Amino acid sequence: LSFALDYLKTNIDSVVIFSDFISFDETSRRNLSLISKRFETVAVSVRDRLDYTFPDFKGEVVIEDPATNQQLLVNPSVVKEAYEKIALAREKELRETCLRFNIDLLELSTEEPFVPFLAEFLKGRTKKKEGLGLK
Repeated sequence: LSFALDYLKTNIDSVVIFSDFISFDETSRRNLSLISKRFETVAVSVRDRLDYTFPDFKGEVVIEDPATNQQLLVNPSVVKEAYEKIALAREKELRETCLRFNIDLLELSTEEPFVPFLAEFLKGRTKKKEGLGLK
């Protein structure tokens, strides 16, 4: 988002952001709000089941932060509840941010075909614009 703010020129009308928004934080919120003030903005959140919950199994697993390559050995049954609460809180924060800054949000899952959801989303945007007298 920081890169987009610096890179995108004012002659651009719309921006579509595809992300898992896993690391959505206060800086992300601020940058997203700034982008939405300059451009018509659509956020497409693509999530996998593991973005919400750990699988139920005994033992430990190694997880790795893709940004830092830092690895951590965890027992999923111990951290599952906290992980799920944090994931839900970030999802809620993204939804609230999009609502507050008039950003259309499409939430997709890697477990379902995206075409029907995308088609419905685009129809909804068209109807919304028609209702506002925009084309």
